[in-house]
Amino acid sequence: GSLHDKVLSPPRCRRSRRMWSDMTAFKKMQGKKRTLGKVFEVPPSEYMRACAQQYAERLGLVHTTAHEGKRVRMLITFPPHGTRKRSDSVGGSSANDGSQPGTKHRKLSSASTLDDDESDAAARVAAAHEKSRLSHQLTQCSKKQDAEGALQVYAQMREGSHRLLPADCAMLIRLCADAEPTFHEHAKAIFEAAFQDRSGALDEPCFTMMVRLLSQRGELSAAQELIERMAAARVEPKLRTFSPFIVHAAANDDAASAVYAVQRITAAGLALGAAEFLALARLHARRANTDGVCKVLRWFALEEISLPKSMVGDVEEVFRLLSGAVGALPPASRPALSALSEAVSGAPTNAAATAAAAEAVVESLKVVAATAQPMATTPPQTTSQPQEAAQSAECASPSAALSKDVAGDVRSPPDEPCRRPCAWAVTKTTVTNSGWSEQSRLLLGPRELRNHEFELLKESLSELFVLKGPNDEFERFKLFVAREGPFELVIDGANVGFFGHGGDVQRVMKNAGGNRRNMPPQVDGRRAREDLFRLDLIDAAVQLARKKSPRVLLVLHVSHAQVPRGSAAEALFQSWKELNLLYLTPRNQPDDLYWLYAAIASGKRCAVISNDEMRDHTSSLFAGRMFAHWKERHQVHITLSPHPHKLLPQLHFPSPFTKCAQEDLHTGTWHFPVEGEKYWLSAQPVFEGEAAR
Repeated sequence: GSLHDKVLSPPRCRRSRRMWSDMTAFKKMQGKKRTLGKVFEVPPSEYMRACAQQYAERLGLVHTTAHEGKRVRMLITFPPHGTRKRSDSVGGSSANDGSQPGTKHRKLSSASTLDDDESDAAARVAAAHEKSRLSHQLTQCSKKQDAEGALQVYAQMREGSHRLLPADCAMLIRLCADAEPTFHEHAKAIFEAAFQDRSGALDEPCFTMMVRLLSQRGELSAAQELIERMAAARVEPKLRTFSPFIVHAAANDDAASAVYAVQRITAAGLALGAAEFLALARLHARRANTDGVCKVLRWFALEEISLPKSMVGDVEEVFRLLSGAVGALPPASRPALSALSEAVSGAPTNAAATAAAAEAVVESLKVVAATAQPMATTPPQTTSQPQEAAQSAECASPSAALSKDVAGDVRSPPDEPCRRPCAWAVTKTTVTNSGWSEQSRLLLGPRELRNHEFELLKESLSELFVLKGPNDEFERFKLFVAREGPFELVIDGANVGFFGHGGDVQRVMKNAGGNRRNMPPQVDGRRAREDLFRLDLIDAAVQLARKKSPRVLLVLHVSHAQVPRGSAAEALFQSWKELNLLYLTPRNQPDDLYWLYAAIASGKRCAVISNDEMRDHTSSLFAGRMFAHWKERHQVHITLSPHPHKLLPQLHFPSPFTKCAQEDLHTGTWHFPVEGEKYWLSAQPVFEGEAAR
């Protein structure tokens, strides 16, 4: 035995050393962490098998070896509490057989109890191992899309009284939902059994898969009840939870269920996707409700979603369904719609505008639901009655009042007749860099922030400085902007100066950071970083900016102003000061917040010259997408263009139009950008007089 130990210990190879290390780490968990055991994959060699057994015995672990073909697995567990005492007592009893009569019986009884504890622990470990094996088989069935095999594995789990994990439950429901209809009842039984076993403690994928299955089967009332159970269990839904419900509700012309879905989506703070918007648009189009389609598309435009290429056919179908339908509204309802359209078309996405658009869609769906199946006692409604109901619902809703408050009372000319489109022409069009649509001969426009939204952004920046403590320098900067502004171009000097050396700057800053003590004495990280800073690029950007506007502000950190006396760099700084366009930010403060404040406080006509993506500010500074909208419309990017003997910067101003769905208020034409494509989709209404010509 000692010779055997000497041969196997210490470990001689990498694999045996790792096995010893893993077993030692498992041994250290005894008494600290509750665990049933651990399975080791033993390499197929006699030496490694002997090592595994010897290491387990040396550490006092219980080991069980199982052979599965060529694979060898060893299950190690902690010994039951008191095993050492049992061996001592059993040995003592065998040595003292002639002692008191009751002693041996008493010690054997204790040993029997310990054997029972050990067998219970081994049973628990074996059950856990079996559950893991079945879960692995279930995953393999999911990869093969084998619903029948997955049900067989599930039956073994039920026989072994293994509680189904939420992930396995969602996997089983998905397999049954994607299989033949005969498997759908199995999915319902699996969900209910898991719901009862876990007292409702299932996660979002389980509920989502079940809602998807019920929606596919057309059981929308059962799906709605399941969504309520999900809310009662305090499980946060996602858009994928409601997406199949709203799509199948629209496909089945169930406007009431669509209303429920839209209300729950907006209440959860979620945003609809292109598939959900087009489903609602088709629901209105099948009822020849042009007003409802436009309301859905206006909400779609607010979200600024590019149309996926796979859904171009869906847009064509919506307008094909509207072709030939009497969809124009009576003249009395045109002012409210025009005001809402103006509010949507000229405003970015914000909570108020989105809520107004969503409420308008909900009211339109309620009208569709109310007129879908008229009462038998009432006479058939004419075409104008549903439209009048839509008008009254819209005028009574807060969205109409909100849109009028935001955009003003925009009314149609009194002498303009209410023309009814008899068809829609959907074609592909090319939009030029200036926003001109070649097919419709219309000009697309930008989506700009309003004055009160600029004030909200300014307050957000100010609050950020307040959270960092009293800041007299920032207060002086605010007075400087109020006195010298508004500016029309603000230059991020640090970003322009380091342009083209991003990777080098990161490397030098890392070397000059926390590892400065480990750097060679002759390496000056700060000096190397400053050598990458080009003042000539900044001066070239300043000259380009001054050609565009005389109201230019250059923001630089004070550390960049430490230049040698009498140098060309000092002359540049002196010239910028004479032009009164330089502001140096103090130490230990981020300069980007200064030029951000100056650009935002200067209003709609100001832009910032910087390639900084400002991701930190987009995620942490401002709520919603307000800052992202400002960045899209007010950031000027810079590139280097080759010139004789040097590279000079070139400014790229933002596009004069916003790449999102847009509606022309005068002609009713819609334009949709197609994701990943250069062309747009144009939908133009064709009126009766034009069709005759």
